[in-house]
Amino acid sequence: MGKVIFQSSGLHTSLQDLGRYGFRKYGIPISGAMDQESSKLANLLVKNPADKAVMEVTQIGPELTFDEPTLIAITGADLSPHLNGSPITNNKAIPIRSGDILTFGAPKRGLRTYMSIKGGFLYETVMNSQSMFVPVTPKAKFTKGNQLGYQANYQSIENFATIRTEENHFENPSLAVFPGPEFHWLDQTTQSTLLNSEFTIGTNNRMGYQLSNTEMPTNDFQMLTSPVIPGTIQLTPSGKLMALMRDAQVTGGYPRILQLTEKSINRLAQKGSGQVVNFNLIDI
Repeated sequence: MGKVIFQSSGLHTSLQDLGRYGFRKYGIPISGAMDQESSKLANLLVKNPADKAVMEVTQIGPELTFDEPTLIAITGADLSPHLNGSPITNNKAIPIRSGDILTFGAPKRGLRTYMSIKGGFLYETVMNSQSMFVPVTPKAKFTKGNQLGYQANYQSIENFATIRTEENHFENPSLAVFPGPEFHWLDQTTQSTLLNSEFTIGTNNRMGYQLSNTEMPTNDFQMLTSPVIPGTIQLTPSGKLMALMRDAQVTGGYPRILQLTEKSINRLAQKGSGQVVNFNLIDI
């Protein structure tokens, strides 16, 4: 068995698959990779099933040492990956040899990068998922000195092609949305502001993204706590929006005015504080 050794941990590095389904009735979030389009591509490049857990790296990457040969792929954000000090390319299968060191540098594009490994990582499965989320799992992210197992792969691997990805996935500010259950609560002026203005990303994490526009009015809407899912956009009394993400709670008490498409959740996951987004309403 091989081991990935964390010489440093980065800002927030965790293990995520496609989510933990069937346990929301107990108040347990779905979790899973924030950008699942990129996580699936990472697995495809090393010929893993799409639902294998991958390493999710946010903004600042870790330093990793591999003690056995294997094959990896890096997708999603371009965080300037280097292998043994030499730059390597995203969206390509990369052979790893014993003692190789993987590092990351300055972010060039996007916020979250994904690393798959041939055969998947050896990590505890809890409630049918390896996704890290406290208190379901003991920790939410890796720290310096942690070790993560994998099956060594001694097969000779050379000459892998690079796959091109859609640039719009990282650069396009437009997020496709459906009307939420309480969309009709908004008057015509507020609806127009919502759908014809840019919103600036504020505080954000795996639970949710705060979005603001100074033209959105305050409100005193009252409603019972109701189900929410990843991609639900809630309107807070202050007029700010909260776009719920993969680790979001299962119920909420604010009006659910919009619902992001799956593609839009992935797109938003690659954006950070200070960037702007806008909404493209899909008629239903």
